[in-house]
Amino acid sequence: MENMRDLISSVLSNAVLGLKLKPTEREKLRTWKTDLELAQRDNHDRLQNFKDELRKLEARALKLHDERAREKSGVLKKVVTRELEQVCLELAQKEGRMDVLFENLKRQAGALDKIAELEEALHRGVSEAQADDLALDLEDAFSELERADAAMRGAGDVSYRKTEAGKVDVEKQVREIRGEPPVLSPAANSVMARLRRPKADAEEA
Repeated sequence: MENMRDLISSVLSNAVLGLKLKPTEREKLRTWKTDLELAQRDNHDRLQNFKDELRKLEARALKLHDERAREKSGVLKKVVTRELEQVCLELAQKEGRMDVLFENLKRQAGALDKIAELEEALHRGVSEAQADDLALDLEDAFSELERADAAMRGAGDVSYRKTEAGKVDVEKQVREIRGEPPVLSPAANSVMARLRRPKADAEEA
């Protein structure tokens, strides 16, 4: 990332002077953007895999929850309970990793947006003040992406162990699986309203 910072500083300085990108600089920027886009697509694939794994774990949790309710033997009920708690712990682990993945996707999108701004600036030309502002924005985007990447690398080291003080809440987990979907944020609701509007208009027509 440091080499990319140096490159961007150089190309912005040259852009202020009205100088065009060198072929090697253009190729480095293009390669870096392509690598970032590939990493983003890979994360989307990982997200889909996570969703598939969550569906399987949720189905397993519900099955064990019902099995525990039906079981008459106290010993077997204890065995099923331990199985259920383990599945719920795995669900908590997956959900924690998904949170990290979502953050990484967000930071990748932010970095790609700033690269698009850089490309536009290099195309139209920039003043020294504009170059300084863009350099600061890119630095912020790179720093956030580096932190998100570090979190992604550490996500595989996360472990969830049952302790007496922090025992998994099985009933809460099962209620969440069986319950209503989480409430959407106002921003997401606004987007969904816009997406539904053309369909509603077409049905009325």
